[in-house]
This record gives sequence, C-alpha cells and structure tokens, in this order.
Amino acid sequence: MLVVAALVLALLPLVAVYHKLGDFTTSGNGLDIQVVNNTAYIVEGTSGLQLVDVSDPQNPVQLGSYAQTGWSANQVAAEGDIACVMAVTGAQCRLQVIDVSNPQNPALQGTFTDLANGDDLALQDGIAYVADGNAGLRLIDVSNPQNPVQLGLFNQEANQVEVADSLAYIINGGLGIIDVSDPANPVQLGGYGIDMGWMGDVTITGNYACATISNGVAGGMLVIDVSDPTNPTGLGSFGFGVKSSIYNMMALGNIVMVFGAGEDT
Repeated sequence: MLVVAALVLALLPLVAVYHKLGDFTTSGNGLDIQVVNNTAYIVEGTSGLQLVDVSDPQNPVQLGSYAQTGWSANQVAAEGDIACVMAVTGAQCRLQVIDVSNPQNPALQGTFTDLANGDDLALQDGIAYVADGNAGLRLIDVSNPQNPVQLGLFNQEANQVEVADSLAYIINGGLGIIDVSDPANPVQLGGYGIDMGWMGDVTITGNYACATISNGVAGGMLVIDVSDPTNPTGLGSFGFGVKSSIYNMMALGNIVMVFGAGEDT
C-alpha cells in the first residue's frame, strides 16, 4: 500500500504534542505554498495563485486569486507587496510578478520569459532566484515589478534553491553554496556531494542545511554543517525506509517537516 506522510524531525531534543487548528480546501491541487504576514500564498496549477488569510488559524479565509488562462502555476515566493509565480504552458516557462498589495485583487505587473525550466524559486530583497535546471541559477531583479531584469547567472545546473542572507544553496545532484552578495557575479564558495544517490531538496535552518537524499531504492535526510560555507561538513542522516520518495521539506526553527511517500511494509 502506498502511504503519503508528513514527518516532523527535530534537530534538537523536542517533546511536544501538536493539534490541528483548522484547514482550508483549495479548488485545485496545491503544488506550493508560502506564508508571509498571516497570508498563505498557494499555487494550484491551472487554478493559479490563491491568497488565504490565516491570521485566525481556526478559520482560514480566501482573500483573492489570480490565474492566467492557459498557464499552470507550480512555484511561488512572496515578499512585501509582491508574489512571484513560476508558470508553464507546454514547453514555455515564465516568471510572473504579481502585485498583492490589495489581496482581494492581485494583479499581474510584469513577466520574465527568458527561462528554460523554472524548477524552483526563492525571493529575497527584491531579487528572485530561479533554479533553471541546466540553464543555471538566475538572479532576477523584481524591485520594479513591471520590468523584471536578470542581474546575473550562475552557469551550473540548479534544480532547487534556498536563499539565506547573502548565500544561495542550490541542489544539482549535490549541494552548492553560492555567494550572491554581488548579484551580477555569483561565485561558488563550497559544495557537498554524496557517494551514492542524489539530493532532491534543501532547506536551511541556522548553520545547518538539511537535504533530502535518495538512491532510487530508499530515501532520507542529510544534515550538513554550513557554518563555514567554504567547507560544508556532513553531520548525520536519517532514513525513511525502503521505496520511500521525499518530495519537499520545510524548516521551522529546529523542526524540519519532510513530505513524501513510501511503501508501507
């Protein structure tokens, strides 16, 4: 039997009991989510971007939505009055920059179309970081939402990206740590690879990078000390069992939530 699970792992000792507070049923299939200032930004493929007020967790309420006919929204990152959405149609991919200052009426302001894959997306200080597969990591200035402009390119494969301070953490089979303090000239500081298998996703909490790992048979999570970005060091790993697949992960302080599926044996 195939079971889908959300696992909660603690990097430090944790004893707590959690209870469901509320839920919100989306109109489509939720593909990505980010919560900023009590607003949840959810993308749902052809249903587009949904904005949900979660200030009362027992009663989440939809505020507004944006969808572009013919395009499927699959990644989202939000900051201030801007939400960036990765949208695809056929072989085409584009970054949509959406004004969410009026959450009841989000409006498209501009698009960036020079993308190959648009696998993942992060947003920090007015710069969108796009993991564009074999085309590399693109740094796109969205501070003028009507005219997004590429500032720089790290020309190595990037399939996932997380940004913390002036560092971008990319996944390209292993982990790459990129100095993006000069957006026009991103430079790799260090990296960490594994002997067997590959990394799939990454999240950052403090001085630790947590990466999902798989070898096609079993999956798990690897914890890497990145306090010295020029010399990341593996600390330990956690296995999820045979035939497990890890889809996504999120860090909340010392807690890492891992989402995936596995065969119940």
